[in-house]
Amino acid sequence: MSEFYGSAGSVRRRMEYLRGNAKKIVEANINQASAYIQTGDFDNPLVYSQTCMKLGSTIDSAIAMNAVPSSSHLPQLRLIVREVYRRKTELQQPSLMLLMLPIKAACQVGWFPDRDKDDLLKMAKEVCNGFSNIDKMSIEPSYAHSCVSNIISRFYPTMKVENILTSFNVKAGYGTFVVDFHISHGTLPRHCRNLWLLVARMDNMDTSACIASPSNVDFLINGSGVPRRTKSNMGKGPQLPSNVTKMIKYGVNLLQVLGDFEGQYFIAVAFMNLKTSPDTPSLQDYVHTMPGAVDSDCDVSDTSTLISLDCPISKLRIRTPVKGHLCKHRQCFDYKYFMEVNSRWPTWNCPICNNPVCNLDIRIDHNFLKILNEVAEHVSDVSISADGSWTVAMKAKCQTITPNNYEGQTQADVGPSTTEQAQSTTMFTPPATTSPVVAFEKRDYSGPVSIQFQPAPPPSGDVMPVGRMRGSLRGDQLAAARDRLLAPPQQPLRANEPWSMPPPTLPIALLMQRNLNNSDNTVNVTKQYH
Repeated sequence: MSEFYGSAGSVRRRMEYLRGNAKKIVEANINQASAYIQTGDFDNPLVYSQTCMKLGSTIDSAIAMNAVPSSSHLPQLRLIVREVYRRKTELQQPSLMLLMLPIKAACQVGWFPDRDKDDLLKMAKEVCNGFSNIDKMSIEPSYAHSCVSNIISRFYPTMKVENILTSFNVKAGYGTFVVDFHISHGTLPRHCRNLWLLVARMDNMDTSACIASPSNVDFLINGSGVPRRTKSNMGKGPQLPSNVTKMIKYGVNLLQVLGDFEGQYFIAVAFMNLKTSPDTPSLQDYVHTMPGAVDSDCDVSDTSTLISLDCPISKLRIRTPVKGHLCKHRQCFDYKYFMEVNSRWPTWNCPICNNPVCNLDIRIDHNFLKILNEVAEHVSDVSISADGSWTVAMKAKCQTITPNNYEGQTQADVGPSTTEQAQSTTMFTPPATTSPVVAFEKRDYSGPVSIQFQPAPPPSGDVMPVGRMRGSLRGDQLAAARDRLLAPPQQPLRANEPWSMPPPTLPIALLMQRNLNNSDNTVNVTKQYH
């Protein structure tokens, strides 16, 4: 709305000029149109068209500035309108409409007495109906306010309607619909400066799909397409109301809707405010279903159910546990975060079961709230039984034992035996073992071979995964690594020692054969000793 938000000084100066001269300008154009009629120049189609457009524009500016022509000029204007309407077959229809729309607004703001207003409104309505499929629409229906209240309360609870400028509903099928509304300077709500376009399908209000813009319909305001509501720029899924403030001007505005509607739609332009601080929710209580009456596909059964005390949306602690009135699961989500998400993207689906949950369907679970108040903050999971009782769910934690603290511990210090360990939910990670290194020194090819055992250095870092080993080892190293991974584990001699993987064993003859072909005099291999 350029006149509403004019950052440039030219807009402000133009507004000041119109405020002081709007009455004089419209009176001058009335006098000129009367002269054309008296001289016969009005019979020229070009003069017809230019006179209608210019006179309509000046009337529009006068309405915007709350300027009313003098009592001597209003009868002249009434005669001009009747003469134009009488010759409507000779006029271009757009030019005629540009005059009749401001005349209609002038009647609504009280320019003409009642005896003349009805006649002028009848002529304006007949001209405007020629641009609309009037048989498929109802302008300003009596239930408009209840429709808007129903849509806002279900899908836009963070918005508040201040004033509805225009509203209408359309039937299914293809059609072209045109409605007009006017705004005068100084008549705007002081605490509301934003105009919104609201579109909703009325024959299916159960899900948020009803607030999605119809895919084959274009919405235009004053000749410009509304963002995300035209076939060339269509938003996907449910949409928020469109802020059309910058598309509206003072005076008469035109809303055009044309396309193919899948069902019955309600369309409105209204002043609305965004609530800075949402109202404290007065939520209804969630009605728990008895286990015997629950469907077989829900998770409420005779067995216990593990639930999380963290919201599935924010991953933070739930403060107000809620869910849909038709939801059968025990898990809840947080009211605050659910409302924040849907105020930006109004999908209105349960984050757990994905069923439709609009604002009016939200219920608070007092059983869940009681658990939140009784459980410590650090507890994130509880197990709920079918009878409603609950216990804190303890997560199994892994105990890592390193070689430094493993040596010298007895069976009682280390933990359960092999059988008990398999039955327990607590596991421990055995330490890495030190493998001896067999060093072969070849003194004489025909003499004896001396064997010396040396501890192998501890492995550095984590053991390399199997997938990571491919491509990094070659030849004998790759074969040795494969043999080591495929070898079965061996049980230790003492219970307090971990299980170990035996290193690959190679025949002595093969080792000596490789030693003969090597330039070095020492070959290091690994050997498992028991």
